[in-house]
Amino acid sequence: LGVTYAAAGRDTQAANVWRTAMAGPDDLPQLYLWLGDALMRLKSSGEARPIFEEAMARFPADERFARPLALLYATFGKGLDAVRLLEKSLAARQDDQPSLFLAVEWIFDAHRGGAVVHDRAEDTRLAHQYAAQYLKAGGPNEPLVKQWLNYLDKEPQ
Repeated sequence: LGVTYAAAGRDTQAANVWRTAMAGPDDLPQLYLWLGDALMRLKSSGEARPIFEEAMARFPADERFARPLALLYATFGKGLDAVRLLEKSLAARQDDQPSLFLAVEWIFDAHRGGAVVHDRAEDTRLAHQYAAQYLKAGGPNEPLVKQWLNYLDKEPQ
């Protein structure tokens, strides 16, 4: 029923159905994903975040929760945590063009803001790796990605 509501664009009703289903004995990872995605479509980030955090805690091997939680963490100003989760997501899906772009951007943003994710050398290495994968996947924003890499390369180690 929840999937039917979501397909019809009725995310509020879909979310209610999935919340009810989660209260039952069958606690499935897919329910967390569906509920979290519906809440994100409803722009209810504050409600979606704990759903994805609980899913990550309950199903740590399931990488499907890493990217949406990374996006939520970035929204809430938890940039370093967002990058680390995005890295986990990219370990499973190395051809995810939008996530590869975000990874390079977020590493650049962290450094521009005076923070580091791992250390400067490792962050620069990862940014280059993600950029190469992004461009190999046909990423359209090559000039911008190269600008970010240039900034990271010139940063004092």
